[in-house]
Amino acid sequence: MSLGEIMIEDQVRILRDELHYHEHKYYVENQPEISDIEFDMLMKELEKLEKENPSLITPNSPTQRVGGQVVLGERIRHHGAMLSLENTYTAEELYDFDRRIRKTLPDQDIEYVVELKIDGLGVALNYEEGYLSYGLTRGDGDFGEDVTANVRTIKSIPLKLKQLSQMSMPNALEVRGEVFIPKSQLGKINERRVEAGESPFSNTRNAAAGSLRLLDPNIVTQRPLDIFIYRLSYGVDLATHEQGLKMLVDLGFKVNEIVNVYSSMEEVIQCYRRWREQYKNLDYDTDGIVVKVNDINHQALLGVRAKSPRWAICCKFP
Repeated sequence: MSLGEIMIEDQVRILRDELHYHEHKYYVENQPEISDIEFDMLMKELEKLEKENPSLITPNSPTQRVGGQVVLGERIRHHGAMLSLENTYTAEELYDFDRRIRKTLPDQDIEYVVELKIDGLGVALNYEEGYLSYGLTRGDGDFGEDVTANVRTIKSIPLKLKQLSQMSMPNALEVRGEVFIPKSQLGKINERRVEAGESPFSNTRNAAAGSLRLLDPNIVTQRPLDIFIYRLSYGVDLATHEQGLKMLVDLGFKVNEIVNVYSSMEEVIQCYRRWREQYKNLDYDTDGIVVKVNDINHQALLGVRAKSPRWAICCKFP
């Protein structure tokens, strides 16, 4: 490789890293540091270099977010089953859940993590050597449908992970999240569908699910899809779920900021009642809270049923 080729390769790498950084600042942190015009100029510079040097194009370049072919029906096994959650509707049912946990784990200090349940489409994202490898829908829980080309279009999904200071990047890593469309965007999407002679989506969940399963990523990129990552499910040993959420942020994922850790079910129920009155003010659909045992060893001891974990439960809003 000549000196000139090395210099071009370095320039491409620097531009990609810079664009990955600014995508994260804009789409994940909502704290842009440059203008849209400046971002577009960087992108055009990278596109020009890749066009002149096609051997340098990689699937995880920011220029490749839109491209590739969606082959619906291709199914891939998840690293671990994507389970459903047991649903409850009352405070008494949450107390029953707490009693079952404490009966199985007597004399243990139990902490609960409470998160909002996003009403979207569950996905699993797999990374190899720090780069997005493929994305799957939940499917039947054991096998998911390959929607890699479409998840690449979601700009809040990092194509390249941030390097962790406290550990080396795992060779393989899987995270799970919920793809959604903001409530404020549904009307605009439906206006365009009606103009095109199509029926409007009845809710944001149907809009997100329908968008992610489209065959043309060029259409998907026009839909305002977003994602909250809620679990680091494979590739890293963790002590607590809370630790996993913090690591997800460090890796560059978008995590819902509404997360609380409690040591009693009374506090959990207070949190539920608070959000039961406030959730409609959010710009995304949520239909309840998810309560999880925080300690990963405790989760392992509690185990799972055929379709749901014993260490987590959802309490729905009325």
